[in-house]
Amino acid sequence: MSTKQLPVLPVSPLPPLYAAWMDQLLGGRIPEETDATCNDCAMCSSDSNPQDLQLFYNPDTKCCTYIPLLPNFLVGRMLSDDDPGMARGRQSVEDRIRARRAVTPLGLEMPPPYHLIYGHAAEKTFGRSESLLCPHYLPENGGSCGVWKHRASVCATWHCKFVRGAVGEKFWQSLLQLLGLVERSLSRWCVFNLEADVEVLRLLFPLRGVLRADQQLDSLTLDGKVDDRFYERVWGKWFGREHEFYKQAALLVNGLDWPGVVSIGGTEIKIHELLVRDAYSQLMSPELPPVLKVGKLSVLSMGRESTLVATYSVLDPLDLPTRLTRVLSYFDGRPTQSVMEAIKAQEGITLSTELVRKLADFEVLVPAEPPAPPGSN
Repeated sequence: MSTKQLPVLPVSPLPPLYAAWMDQLLGGRIPEETDATCNDCAMCSSDSNPQDLQLFYNPDTKCCTYIPLLPNFLVGRMLSDDDPGMARGRQSVEDRIRARRAVTPLGLEMPPPYHLIYGHAAEKTFGRSESLLCPHYLPENGGSCGVWKHRASVCATWHCKFVRGAVGEKFWQSLLQLLGLVERSLSRWCVFNLEADVEVLRLLFPLRGVLRADQQLDSLTLDGKVDDRFYERVWGKWFGREHEFYKQAALLVNGLDWPGVVSIGGTEIKIHELLVRDAYSQLMSPELPPVLKVGKLSVLSMGRESTLVATYSVLDPLDLPTRLTRVLSYFDGRPTQSVMEAIKAQEGITLSTELVRKLADFEVLVPAEPPAPPGSN
C-alpha cells in the first residue's frame, strides 16, 4: 500500500458554498487577506484610550456592527449544520426565527428599525457602537462570528485591510456585487420552487408606486413587535414550518454548480462574473504599470523617520520612510523603469520592483498617460 500523501489543497477565504462556485468560475485560488486578522483584530488598539485614535475599532464589537441579510438557502445551511462549533451560531439563528422579526421565506432580513438607525448613524459609529452589534456575534474569546462557516456575501467579502491595497479592494468589491446578485436571485428562485400560493408571492413581491415611500414603519415595527396575522399570511402553507422551508431551500441550492447558478441568475450575473474575472486577473498579476505618477495622499502623521499616509482607504494606511517620500516626485509620467534607474543614479536608492508595485497597489503611485511621441501634435 502506497504511503504517498495527497497534496494539501489551499483553504479558500470564502465559505464552502461560495468557495466551490468561485473555484469553478476563476479556475484558481483566491489569496487570503492576511493583513485582515479577524481572530486578532488588526483594527483594535492595545492602547488604553483608543477613542482618541480615529483608526481603531471597539474591541467589544470589532467590525460586527452590521446585521447582514441572510438568504433563505444560507439560513437552511446554518440550521442543518450539526457541527458542534456551530451550536451557538445555530442557536442565534433559531432565536431570530422564533422572534419573527424580519423573518420571511426570502430569509432573515435586517429589522426595519435597525435599518433606519444604521442608515442615519455617523460613519465613525461603524466598528464602535455596541448598539449596532450583530445578533450572531459571540463575545467570548476575543469575539467571533457564530455563523462564519455559512456567512453571507457582505461578510464574506469585507476586509479592513488588503495585501494588495486598492487592487485587492477592487477585487473583493466586484465579488461582493456578484455574490450579492447570486443571493438575491437564488433566494427568489427557492421561493418560486417551494411556494406556489399567488397571494404569498404578492406579499413578498409587492408592486411599488413611483411616488410611494419604499418602507414606512408602523407602531408595531418601531416597538420591535410583529403583526402575527401578516406573518402567517406571508408564510402561507409553510407557517409553523419555517425551519423546514429554509432547509429545503438549502437542499435546492446545494445541488447547483456554477453554470447552474448562472442559468438561474441570467444576464446580470453573466456581466458581473466577467467583471470578477477581470478584477481577479489584476489581483494575480505581478506586472508593474508602465508609467506612474504620484497619487492623492492624506498625511495622517509625520515624524523624522517616516510619514503615515492614507490613500485608497483610511483603514489601511502606509508608513512610508522619509527617504522614500523624498523621491516620489521622480514618478512624473516617465516610464517606470527609467524612473527607477534615475533614482538609483541620482539618489543612490535602489527601489525594488516589489516595493514599486506595492506603492502602485496602494495608489501612492497611480497609472499615468504615457508622454506623446515627438511631433505627434
